[in-house]
Amino acid sequence: MDDTHVAMDATAYRKMQDESVRLIDADEYEAATPLAKKSLALAKRLFGETHFETADCLYNLGSIARLTGKYSSAVTTLEKAVAIYEKLGAEKRADVARALSDIANVLVTRSEYARAKPFAARAVAEYRAIELRNDDYVIALSDLARCHYDAKQFEEAVTLYEEAHALSPDFHEQLFDSKTYLGLALMATDAERARKLFDDAVEVSSKLSSSQRVTALLNVAACATMSGRAKDGEKPAQLALDLARKADSKTDLAYALFRRGDVHVCLDQHARAVPLLEQAVKMVKVLKSEALSIEYTRLLGVALNGAGLHTRAIGCLSRVHRAAKKRAGEDPETFDDLEFTLIDSLYEDEQYARAKTFSEERLARLERDSPGSTPHVKAIEQHALILDEIDEKDEARTLYLRVVELRQKNDDPENVAIAWQNLAMHAAACDPPDWAMADDAYMHAIELVQANLAEIVEDLEDDLERCPRVAELAARKLVK
Repeated sequence: MDDTHVAMDATAYRKMQDESVRLIDADEYEAATPLAKKSLALAKRLFGETHFETADCLYNLGSIARLTGKYSSAVTTLEKAVAIYEKLGAEKRADVARALSDIANVLVTRSEYARAKPFAARAVAEYRAIELRNDDYVIALSDLARCHYDAKQFEEAVTLYEEAHALSPDFHEQLFDSKTYLGLALMATDAERARKLFDDAVEVSSKLSSSQRVTALLNVAACATMSGRAKDGEKPAQLALDLARKADSKTDLAYALFRRGDVHVCLDQHARAVPLLEQAVKMVKVLKSEALSIEYTRLLGVALNGAGLHTRAIGCLSRVHRAAKKRAGEDPETFDDLEFTLIDSLYEDEQYARAKTFSEERLARLERDSPGSTPHVKAIEQHALILDEIDEKDEARTLYLRVVELRQKNDDPENVAIAWQNLAMHAAACDPPDWAMADDAYMHAIELVQANLAEIVEDLEDDLERCPRVAELAARKLVK
């Protein structure tokens, strides 16, 4: 080919290439496609397979495929463009980043997050290496964040979404979701950080739906109750309930009623919790959510017990016990919590024989599935209290001693003190009373928690002198 023909072909190439780009920018993809294909063929003939003009043509064809929903073709074509750009060195890093970002975006659009993640990570790395912070960089950040989010890597997702949000105001929902789920993941292990994340989510939710704002406020309240700061949960729980009552979502209202009731329960305001939780239970029945019905009913049972309404607690808990047992394979914790509450209700209502039946089954299950765990130790203690009431004293004593032993292994002074105190009260209630054991057990409790002394003296009343070591210590320590 002589120079004249080369020049003519180069001119024709440039005209076709520029026109195809103009049509792509104008969203006229059907008209752009034949020109883009001809440009690629001419670029290969004029410049060769590894020239940046060839890569640009491939990028244009990949873009058309991406924007017209031909995703497989888009990925394949854009990968070819990336391969050429990468061989051309540092001057083409922006093009590498842009093409990688487009590939990641295609895959994210198709919800192929695991496949998209390495492309998005490479794109972000390239943009950062050349210190380019344009709109394409923001898209790459958000796509990489979405990949982390899908993999439940919320820590990484939050960091990326925060950066994207700082560069562009269009990521409120993603930032809200990632902070919310990271907070939920951390709530049991790092309540303070979870609280901060939930507070951030409340702030972000001001630009989102009322449902998302309700969720954010209720998460703040839940974090407060779980970390022993229920008083801090009152305001957000009430704000969420007020907002939910004005909105249309029955699910949001049911959850807001539940969480407001939970705050009352944690503050020992059981009578105030009961009507809220009763309404929540009725609503989730209408919503036909068995899982929520079980959880909400469990808390209602706790509130009814706390309000002294034990017979009503037994009634509502018994109605969902069978359903909870069926679901125990997928949610064992909720079933165990509900059964503990039912047994407690029966005990408080003095239905000891019935309580014993449930308690024996629960104790055997926990002995088999999680021996030595906190629920197992509590089950032993609960069963001992029941046996005491039906005069099975010897077996009860064995269980009280076992609770002491297990709690000592767990190095929990306050609960060990309670275990010793329960043993002491058992010994004092025997017929005849075992005052030597009671005195010794009370002293163990006092050594662990000095503040128990006054309470123990008050409980013993006229029998104080029957526990001489306790009496002697009281004479020295307590002001008459």
